[in-house]
Amino acid sequence: MVLNSSPHVHVWYVVGGCWRVAIANLPCSPIIIIVYVVVLPRHTSDGTTRHVPFYIANSTLLRARLVIGPMASRTRPVLAAFGTVLALWVAWGLYVGRTTERVPFETVDEVDGVEIRQYPQTVLIETTAPTAREAFGRLFGYLKGANEGDRSVAMTAPVRTDGATVDMTAPVRTESDQDRVTMGFWLPPSYTPDSAPLPTDQRVSLVVEPSRTAAVRSFGWYATPARAGRERERLLDTLASHGIDAFDDPVVLQYDDPWTPPFMRHNEVEVAVDATTLPDASR
Repeated sequence: MVLNSSPHVHVWYVVGGCWRVAIANLPCSPIIIIVYVVVLPRHTSDGTTRHVPFYIANSTLLRARLVIGPMASRTRPVLAAFGTVLALWVAWGLYVGRTTERVPFETVDEVDGVEIRQYPQTVLIETTAPTAREAFGRLFGYLKGANEGDRSVAMTAPVRTDGATVDMTAPVRTESDQDRVTMGFWLPPSYTPDSAPLPTDQRVSLVVEPSRTAAVRSFGWYATPARAGRERERLLDTLASHGIDAFDDPVVLQYDDPWTPPFMRHNEVEVAVDATTLPDASR
């Protein structure tokens, strides 16, 4: 056998040997995977190697197979468990979305991504507290029986008990200023101002809202203050560009329970508008 005596070949023999020693002492390095994916495709179908010396590429291939094979066998159960949890999480989100009763409305128009809705008279419970957690706790207490009917309920979607029921209808409405949060739970349409049980907690009010026209902009993911603030600005800018007058400040509407996946969540910013300033098509 005749060896090529080119000095370049001898250099690559040395470099290839050093590469073998180096990668033999790396247990599981991203470098191996990068080289395996990026460098090895440079081999041609006829067995020759372009740009990359054979000894380096061959050493990388052998080491990558030794590393990636055990990695795949170890990570397969983890990926299967992750997929199962994700599927159950998504299934829960679908279940909640399909079973939660929502406030009825009629869509009368849409302008640049903003929905114009007509709402009937609605009944809700409302409270103002220093934090959203405290406000939610008070309203949750109403659902658990802090009302004149002593109607204890379970926190499901919808909320039900044997006999009398007090369902929590989506969405949950939230308003906030610098140091106070006002939160409200709508009651189902079956409740009227006369049939809804009165709260026993004086900090919780039973509110009757007359029929109204509102402009709504939808958004997903978590309704963080920053994200909700941006959506409020976009909503008001759209209304202003179309000459639609808004009453008060927009409020945040959240339709999902805390366990719904973020990529399945539905939120809205809503503001009451003057129906006489709407385009002709929505009057």
